[in-house]
Amino acid sequence: MRSNFVKSLEVQILFKQGNQLFNQGKYKEAIAKYNEILSIDKTTTKLGQTKGMH
Repeated sequence: MRSNFVKSLEVQILFKQGNQLFNQGKYKEAIAKYNEILSIDKTTTKLGQTKGMH
């Protein structure tokens, strides 16, 4: 089981990657990154806000 610290780092990296992909117009790939975040941490409210804005 991953520690909360490791999960947090993974979420931050995936979130940044997802945003970069989104900004490049690679929407399907961005959504895949965001969904990967949800598989790690279903309580990520920032992600829900971002997915709703795009």
